[in-house]
This record gives sequence, structure tokens and C-alpha cells, in this order.
Amino acid sequence: MPVEHHLIATLFQEKHRQGASAARRLGATLLEQPRWTILAGTSGRTAESEILDILPEGRGALFDPWPGLPDRLEGVGELLLLVGALSGIPTGFVTRYLGMSQWRQYPAVHLTMPEQVYQWQRRGFLRAPAPVNCRGQIQRHGARALSMELLNVGAGGLRVRVPMPRDYALSVAERFSTVSFSFAGERHALAATLRHLGGPRRVAGDVVQELGLAFDSPPQALQEQLLQYALRYDREALQRARL
Repeated sequence: MPVEHHLIATLFQEKHRQGASAARRLGATLLEQPRWTILAGTSGRTAESEILDILPEGRGALFDPWPGLPDRLEGVGELLLLVGALSGIPTGFVTRYLGMSQWRQYPAVHLTMPEQVYQWQRRGFLRAPAPVNCRGQIQRHGARALSMELLNVGAGGLRVRVPMPRDYALSVAERFSTVSFSFAGERHALAATLRHLGGPRRVAGDVVQELGLAFDSPPQALQEQLLQYALRYDREALQRARL
């Protein structure tokens, strides 16, 4: 799913720029996300590419060549932007084109290790109200499953409302073996950890608690779906505010 220019324009702002140590630390985790959006600085057009490897001794990173590559690059030394999501957080890198290389006898694009990094540190940017009547279930260890109502969603997790459990009390850092829910017509089931716990309180006559859940190992496809959903909501909210 291509990253929208709205995200790129918003992400690469001075307020989101991180220090040199963050560039080194996060650059070393490039392989955690297989696919990246690449923006050529001169053409202004985006392309999707897969990272193949990080070379030792800081010698750069290798990417799969993308369609139209020769027409999108001016030459060695051109600045390129890499955009993706690391641990569910929108992240952008500034790098440079070093030329063509090889990876396991296949052609590869050779880029420098990131010189700068931009990252949204606040997960609030990634949150948006869940679709109406979006529900699911939480499977606890040694207890009955809890039905849940999704309140908001983000690339890193969910805020949900559940009835008071009958077996044993919920606690922060509790791990759930399976959190299942439907989103955008697809069913998802993944492990999660309880990070925030609110309540109990009474809503419409029922005693409920609100939970902040962090996904343990979310699939990249789901993260991208939730990220794009939150970005669309953010953009539409800004448009409504201007009216």
C-alpha cells in the first residue's frame, strides 16, 4: 500500500527530526520492515521497494530495484527519502544513492546508511476512532474470553471497552494470547499486552473497563492498514476544521 504524500509532507518536518544517535540506532533496524516507500528528491515521485540487506561496517544498504529507476534518479549522491513504519510508528530516513550493486547475483540499489531520521514519537498521531460497531474478543490465560468493543485503533494497538471479568481481575502488563477483531472486511487474531487499564465504571447500566492494548507482533499488512486509516481520519479532521 503506497504511502501518501500527505504522510511524507507531515513527517519530514523539523519538529520530528531525531538526533544522530537515533539515526544510527533506527537505521540498524531497517530490516524489520521489508518494504519501504522511496521518494526521489528531484523527481518527487514515489516508488515501492524491498530492502535486501544491510552491509557490514556501515557501508550502506541494498534495495530491490524499482520500476522506472533510471528515470527517477539524477545520479550518484542524490538524496532519497525512505518512508515506512517501525514498531507501528511512522519513520522517515534521509539517505543517498551510491549506484548499482549486486545481492546474491541479483541487481541491487546501493544506498548510504541513513544520515537523518524523522519519527513521530507520540502514538496519538496514529489513533483514530474505530468504525461503528467494531467488536471482537479477548482470550485470557486460564479464564473465559471477554467480548470487547473497539473505541479507537492505531498501528501499534487498540483502545477497547470490556465487561468486568468474572474470573480474576485484569492487571497492567497482562498478556493476552489472542485478541481477535474484524477490520476493513478482514478477520485478525494476534497476541497483545495490556498497557493501560481504566475503570471500572458504569456505562448504560453495565460495569465496564477500558483497556489500552499494544500488539505484540502485528503483521506488517495490518499495521499499514491501520496507519492509513488513521492518516485519512487525521486529514479529514483537518479539512473539517478549516470549513
